[in-house]
Amino acid sequence: MRTQLERFHKRARLYVLGAAILILLFALLVPNVAAKVILIILTIIAFAVLVIVEWSKKDDATSKEDDAKQAAKALAEKQKVEETKRKAEEAKKAEEAKKPKPAAKKPAAQKDDIATRTGRYCVEDGTYYCSEHPDRTVEMVEGKRFPPCRGDGRGHSAIWTLSE
Repeated sequence: MRTQLERFHKRARLYVLGAAILILLFALLVPNVAAKVILIILTIIAFAVLVIVEWSKKDDATSKEDDAKQAAKALAEKQKVEETKRKAEEAKKAEEAKKPKPAAKKPAAQKDDIATRTGRYCVEDGTYYCSEHPDRTVEMVEGKRFPPCRGDGRGHSAIWTLSE
């Protein structure tokens, strides 16, 4: 397959050959000297225009090829950037998957579900009862510590639940 430059050279040689033949014919066959000169000058101009037009076609084709090459390079670079981003996202997802997930937050307890242990500070005022001895209750004020339960006559650590 020929390149654009080789095609241009071939056509330019044909144009020069055609112009030379026409000039020779005009020189031999036209008897009037003024007419000969005019025809020869017009032939030279016409074939020069043909060569210039052919040259501009070569430049257009070459520039189109260059544009296509540049577009292909830009597309390749864009694909590389997208591939890099995709790999980075995959690595980030894999890293996040390896990290332990934070414990899910428990829903807020309702008033009657609030429970705590002996020795902890009270966070809500009210009457609390022992989980082992429901008849044993204590009145608590926010900020005070829960006491041990004395339901069996001796103290034991208890789970205190807020009652309504």
